[in-house]
Amino acid sequence: MFNPVTTETSHSANCFYHFSSTLNTHCLKYYLENPTLNDKIHCLVNVIRADKIALIPDNIIKKMKAVRDAASKMGIPQVVFLTRVDQLCIMTENNLQNIYKSKRIREIIRKCSYTLGVPTNCIFPVCNYHEETGINEDINCLMLDALTQIVDWANDYVVKCSNKQNQVE
Repeated sequence: MFNPVTTETSHSANCFYHFSSTLNTHCLKYYLENPTLNDKIHCLVNVIRADKIALIPDNIIKKMKAVRDAASKMGIPQVVFLTRVDQLCIMTENNLQNIYKSKRIREIIRKCSYTLGVPTNCIFPVCNYHEETGINEDINCLMLDALTQIVDWANDYVVKCSNKQNQVE
């Protein structure tokens, strides 16, 4: 069950969600017992540094799998953004258009799929803007492709949920 949890900061109280067996009453005013389709998550996106997958602790992997399993039971589509792929091999560092030709990138995508249980076609290698001083079309194309897939899958999920609601009514 998703429950709100509070983290106190010096300026304000911020609420975020995690799996818990108890409900924090401080955030209860933000909890929607009967959320509408607009209030629900339409796609789960994990963002992971491609060069750090092997360093993710087992307890974090277990939590990520638990969230993924819960999303799967609700039919929510799931994707992974693998960031910093340009730093994994010379082939992609020199030319991002080679990203899907790189054996190293394919290996990382497979490792991510195996580790998290996300299908390889739902794992997107993307590049961060970190040293660029202007717009880079190759970086933008990778991100735009990933975001387009997310929007398509999220839209399919919303249509499916809307159809289920219409059948019940």
